[in-house]
Amino acid sequence: MNAFFASVEQVNHPEWRVKPMAMSNGEIGSCIITCSYEARTRG
Repeated sequence: MNAFFASVEQVNHPEWRVKPMAMSNGEIGSCIITCSYEARTRG
């Protein structure tokens, strides 16, 4: 399940496939749930 939610969003939004992205816990976004592999390479 490593980066699962980020991968699903990248499938649904092809323009996000090569961009670093993170998923938060909602509109407030106080907690990062997961991030894409592109974001992980940047720390």
